[in-house]
Amino acid sequence: MNSFEYSRDYFPAAPVIEVALSAGRAPAPAVTIVALLDSGADATLIPRDLLSRIQAPYVQTRRMRGVTGTVVDVDIFAVRLQINGTEVAGIRAIQSRQGTEVILGRDFLNPFIITLNGPALTCELR
Repeated sequence: MNSFEYSRDYFPAAPVIEVALSAGRAPAPAVTIVALLDSGADATLIPRDLLSRIQAPYVQTRRMRGVTGTVVDVDIFAVRLQINGTEVAGIRAIQSRQGTEVILGRDFLNPFIITLNGPALTCELR
């Protein structure tokens, strides 16, 4: 079990976890980042600068419908994400063109049992 404290950088405080991010090929050096858990997001979003830094390989361009219903073209990159040594395979992250935060969507979250404990401001992944 992995337990993490919510980030108070958000209002209200939000669940975040620390993950190792690397390019989608082995072996590749990883960077450790703090990422926001978003069970409402279909996919993981990673800022362009971070994808460049880890030299993530481009996979393809796809169409995506955002929360406002607008359809846009997005670039997809292959990445590796690990939490305490447990890798979630096959992540195809969407390059976010704005912002600096990594958002972990259901493509990363679905293999885990996730408990959000709002009163304690903690989240657990098993």
